[in-house]
Amino acid sequence: NKQIPLYLYGGFRHENDWVKEYQKFAESNMQKKKLIDYQFAYSRKIPGQYVMELIEKDAERFANLLRNNGCIMICGSLAMLRDVENVLNHIVKERNGQPLSFYHDSKQILHDCY
Repeated sequence: NKQIPLYLYGGFRHENDWVKEYQKFAESNMQKKKLIDYQFAYSRKIPGQYVMELIEKDAERFANLLRNNGCIMICGSLAMLRDVENVLNHIVKERNGQPLSFYHDSKQILHDCY
C-alpha cells in the first residue's frame, strides 16, 4: 500500500472553535502520517490572508505536484474557486508551460464548490 503525500490548505474568516476542530483533525492525521502538512489562512485577521496567498507562496510545490501527475481537490465557494484557479493558472503557465485547462482535462484538478 503506497502512501500518497497529502497537504491541506484552508481558508477561513476567523480562527474559532469550529476551525480549531479542523486543526485538531489535521494535527491528528499528521501524527498518523496520513497528512504531510496543513496551512490555514484567515481573511478577517489583522493582517488578513487568503488561501490564494498560501498557494502563491508554495507555487513550486503546486507546479511540481501537477507536473508529476498529482491531484488538487478544491472545495468551497465559487468565488474562491475562481480566485484559486486564477492563481494556479498563472503558476502552471509560468512554471510548467501549460494552462490550467490541461490539468482539468487530465482530471488532476477536481472541485466541489457551491
